[in-house]
Amino acid sequence: MVSTSKPKNPNKKTRTPPTEAFAPLILYPVKLTREKTASGFNYFLETSEEELILNRSLSTKLTKEEGITLPELKYQDEDSPLIERYFKEINLALEEKNEIGKPKKWELKRWATLGIFKFGKLAIYEDTNFESWSRNPLLEKQLVQDFINGVPSNSVEDIGDMDIYQDEFEKIQLVDQIPKLIAEADSTQYKVIVKALEGKSMAIQGPPGTGKSQTITNIIGGLLVRNKKVLFAADKYTALEVVKQRLTDKNLGQYILELHNPSKSKKEFHEGLSSRLAKPQVRFLVIIMMMTLEN
Repeated sequence: MVSTSKPKNPNKKTRTPPTEAFAPLILYPVKLTREKTASGFNYFLETSEEELILNRSLSTKLTKEEGITLPELKYQDEDSPLIERYFKEINLALEEKNEIGKPKKWELKRWATLGIFKFGKLAIYEDTNFESWSRNPLLEKQLVQDFINGVPSNSVEDIGDMDIYQDEFEKIQLVDQIPKLIAEADSTQYKVIVKALEGKSMAIQGPPGTGKSQTITNIIGGLLVRNKKVLFAADKYTALEVVKQRLTDKNLGQYILELHNPSKSKKEFHEGLSSRLAKPQVRFLVIIMMMTLEN
């Protein structure tokens, strides 16, 4: 743990002791379970096969706000982290920051604790740190720049005519250009699916129950038929689960690779990746569907 102390009100002279804040330095995923017995509950702490995780939130805060750069954890071999050497390097970095002659502001405490720590938002922060990108997207895409800065944009792509009627539209299309729907879709949803398969960028809005996840399912299914790769990201894990289940119900679950599932270990992810790589390409599905339509 790394601790820091600061006065509750730095602008006033007070005898109130300073507040102390703590943050974990290294994290290790574990599972805490319990079993009911006649005398109460027995608790079990299970370790996983995951690697040690450095607290990137703490590291980012110290770098941005305090000018303290934490070292990287080194390994003697794959399963042997050099913890003691790492602690010495941390102490050195903190001592260089603390002012001589004053109470220590930063301190390393050799504590261990159980807790729930979430770092999902940090990944978004790191993704938008364009200093680490080879090219700055803000300099290339005005739409992205306006979106991130939260200002109205004049560079929104024209998605074209939305007066699309399914029967008339499909009469003039080649077989492989007709959207292959794997779920029901009303006229409004069909228009969105057509434009999405054309590669148009858009925002789909609607209250709960209006079929947004169903529309996304149809879009993904249509892109798979065209042998496209799809990355589906959502802020809430529930949204990912809904779309995944809809695709699984349509026998497309074998083509899904979960890149982020908080309930799965790294070993399970590797097994899922191996299983996905062993699957045939989706082009076989395209042939089957086209033959069915032609017959």
